[in-house]
Amino acid sequence: MTDSYAFTVFGREFKGKRVLVTGGTKGIAEAIARRFTLSGASMATTARSEAANGQDSALFIKTDT
Repeated sequence: MTDSYAFTVFGREFKGKRVLVTGGTKGIAEAIARRFTLSGASMATTARSEAANGQDSALFIKTDT
C-alpha cells in the first residue's frame, strides 16, 4: 500500500477491531482494506492474486472460491 491517501483518516477509528476483506488485492476491495488498515484495524485479506508489495495485512490467504 502507498503512504498517500486522498481522504482524512483517524488513526484510531477502528483500533481493536478485526476486519476480513475478500478480494482485497485489487480495486475497491483493496481501497477498503487500505482504509481499515490506516484506521488501526487488524486486517485479514483473501484473494486469488498475491498481495501487492507494501500491502499491509495481519493475515493474507491466497484462495479461489
